[in-house]
Amino acid sequence: MNNVQEAAKNFEDMRKRCRMLYIIYGIGMLAALAMMFLQEMKSALLIFVLLLIIYFVIVRSAIRQYTAAWREYCARLFTEKHVAPAQYSYRVRIADIPEMQKHIMMPLSEKGKLTARCLIRGSNAGIHADFADATVTVGSGTSTRFYSGCWMGFSFESRVQDTFRAVVSEIMADDAYDRWLTETQNFSVCPYQADMPAGCRLYAMHGNAALPQEAVQPLRTLLKSITGAGVVDICPEGLYVFLPHRLINKLPPSLKVPVTEGMINSLSFPEIDHAWLLALTLRNVSDPGKEGTA
Repeated sequence: MNNVQEAAKNFEDMRKRCRMLYIIYGIGMLAALAMMFLQEMKSALLIFVLLLIIYFVIVRSAIRQYTAAWREYCARLFTEKHVAPAQYSYRVRIADIPEMQKHIMMPLSEKGKLTARCLIRGSNAGIHADFADATVTVGSGTSTRFYSGCWMGFSFESRVQDTFRAVVSEIMADDAYDRWLTETQNFSVCPYQADMPAGCRLYAMHGNAALPQEAVQPLRTLLKSITGAGVVDICPEGLYVFLPHRLINKLPPSLKVPVTEGMINSLSFPEIDHAWLLALTLRNVSDPGKEGTA
């Protein structure tokens, strides 16, 4: 039995157990309602109390285990091909990810909040990688907005002397994000703009800075793979990516839908794969004597 077959079987067994518990719980609710119609109030109340205990102790616990197992499986599936073995944790203290605090790439206000979930981290080929789902609070009062999405950080020694930021689609309404970059963050349009895919803008801290030529094509490939909006930072500290509305945290299939090998095989996160290839390219540019593995 291969890994996909084993995963599909395990998740299908968990799904069937959860579904059976739900059916038993539903039958119990119907029995309690029948008691009420027959004016057997004491018996109905006793069944209701028993059902509540069963739900919170057994049914809810089984569903949470199913959800947590699926969530971790997806996170590892997307990332461990690059940084195995990796450390995974669902609940995260933001203080444990200092790189995210420094490279969130969003206009976090003074009173804004930054939280994270579903952190997976590891190292390979001289690159330390962090992947997590981040939620950023931007603005204040009635104009407060929340942006949730996958954040990736690849830290490595780099010869890149400037900070380049590629913006895909519209991050904030009315070009507010681009104005924030140019008006308050000292970014200006980069001369490599012409090499970027349609709908992408490339900025640099110094408009005439040179982006390593080897990185142009991998960057284009990453930007083309992004579904919806995204921000990519290439800087002296490494590579950082934020994809609003694209989450590592995946909910499992409905309890009504069987888990199949085809469903497992369809799980993918191509942006992570292309970001890793870009990080390898940048790392190899910064240290030509070493070769990375994709």
